[in-house]
Amino acid sequence: MNKIFIVIYFFLVSIASGSAVQYSGIYICRLLPPVTRPLAWPIPGDLKKQITSTTKGACIGNSTVAKYKGGEAVASLLFSAEEIALGYSCYSLAVPGHTINQQLNAWNGFAEKKQMDWIIVEIGLNDLDPSDPTGSALDRYQKLIDTINLTKKAGARVILATMTPCKERLVDIYKDKWKVSYNKWREMNYAIMGNHRKNIIMGVDFRFNGHTMALNDGNGNLKSVYETSRNDHIHENTAGRMIIASYWRLALSANNLL
Repeated sequence: MNKIFIVIYFFLVSIASGSAVQYSGIYICRLLPPVTRPLAWPIPGDLKKQITSTTKGACIGNSTVAKYKGGEAVASLLFSAEEIALGYSCYSLAVPGHTINQQLNAWNGFAEKKQMDWIIVEIGLNDLDPSDPTGSALDRYQKLIDTINLTKKAGARVILATMTPCKERLVDIYKDKWKVSYNKWREMNYAIMGNHRKNIIMGVDFRFNGHTMALNDGNGNLKSVYETSRNDHIHENTAGRMIIASYWRLALSANNLL
C-alpha cells in the first residue's frame, strides 16, 4: 500500500529536493507518492479512548471538490468509517460548475450552517474569465467569507484552501487570453494565502496551499497522473482528491478539529 509520510517542522527548514512547502507558518516535509486507491485513516486504539468530542463541518467548492467525472467528492474521502462512527462529518456544498456567487447562494440556503464547527472554502476556478477583473473576483470572494462569518456558529473556524493547478485548462478554454486568466489564478491564490501585495482575503482563521503544490507538475499544470482523463487538465481523479483530503486533514488537525 502506498504510504504518506508527513513531518511537521515549526522552524524554517531547507530541503535540497525542494519538497519543503509553507503551510500557513508551518513547514511540511512531504513524501507523497502517486496514490492508486483511496487510503484509510485508521485511529490507534489508545487514541480512540482519548477522544471526548468530535467535530463536523462543511466545504465550499466546485467540480474539483465535488464528485465529478469519476473523481470522488473530497468530503467523502476526509474521514474513515471509524471516525464517521465516532461523529466526525463533512457536509459538501460543492457543486460542479459553481462560481463564487453560486456557492454563496448555496451557503445562504444551508439550513445547518449554525451546527458547523468549521468551514473549508476551496473555490474560484470558475471565476477566472480573463474579461472579469481580478479585483472583482476577489471582492466576490471576500463577500462570501464575510457572509460566512456573519452567519456561522460563534467560534466556528473559517479555513481557506488555494485553487488547484489548471494552466493547461486555461489555455484550452481561453486560447490567446490564457495568460491573463493564469495570472488571475496566481493573484487570487496569493490573496487567499494572505500574500498578495494589496488584496488579502480577511476574516480567516487558517490558510493552506500544500495540496496545490503537491498536485502541480512544476509548470502550473495538474500532474497528468492525477487527471480524471487524458487532456482534462483540471479535474483530479480520486488519487488526486486523496492528496487534497490529506491536506484538509492537516488543516483540521492544526486547528484542533481532528
